[in-house]
Parts: sequence; C-alpha cells; structure tokens
Amino acid sequence: MFSIPIQSAIVNSIIGNAVLAGIFLYLWRVDKRESALGYWAAASAASACRISFRLIRLEGYPAAIYGEALCGAISVVLLWMGTRVFVGKPFEAPWKVGLVAAAGMGGDPVPQALLITGIVVAFSATALAVAVLLRLFAVTGTVTLAAD
Repeated sequence: MFSIPIQSAIVNSIIGNAVLAGIFLYLWRVDKRESALGYWAAASAASACRISFRLIRLEGYPAAIYGEALCGAISVVLLWMGTRVFVGKPFEAPWKVGLVAAAGMGGDPVPQALLITGIVVAFSATALAVAVLLRLFAVTGTVTLAAD
C-alpha cells in the first residue's frame, strides 16, 4: 500500500502554488495590459500562504486557523477579481465573495491538500506551456516548429 505523509502533500502544494504565482507574475510582467495575470499571481501567492498556515496548524499551533481562513478568503477574492477582469466585467462587492469563501473553510485537510495539489500541478503545467509558447513566438515569430 502506498502512503504519503500529509506534510509532504502540503509542502508540494506550497511549492506548486509558489511556482504558479511566479509563472503568472512573469507573464504579467511581459504584458502589463493583462492585469488578470497580476490578480492570479497574487491569488496563487495567497493560496501558498494559506497552505503554509495549514502546515503550521498541523504542527500544533491551533491559532494558525485564523491566518489560514484569511489567506484562503483573500485567495478566492483575488481569483474572482482576476476572472472578472479577464472576462471584462466590473467588480461588484468583492467582500461578498470573501465572506462566502471564509464560510467554506475547514474540514478534513487530507482530501483538500490532495485536491489542491492536483489542481496546482495541472494549472502550473498549463501556465508553463503557455509561457514556453509565448517565448517561442517572441523568438521565432510563430508558435509552430519546423517539420524538419
């Protein structure tokens, strides 16, 4: 039977979120007109902070749940704001989204950590592919490779 310690899954989630934040930040710095990428970079960084508070809480500091809830709510609000910018809609009461996100925090950490890890890995791979394609386009002027 294969088993993985919860701390390992949480550390992997932290690293994945940090990498994703870095990729979004890089892409936003390349084209500052894409402000949604800045929001998504901040949301990924807040998510990494949230997961860090989860690890601290598991190590025996129960008060870390307040930081976890706050960072989780901030992450959801920033993700929502970036999505609104991406689709071209204005912000309407982002505090409501934060309240809903804060109310949904809690529960068993193992499935949450594993789910977050899977999402982050898939999203990071997609963002990395987009970054490679943007670099390929910047260097060659096309996003296709020669057949030879």
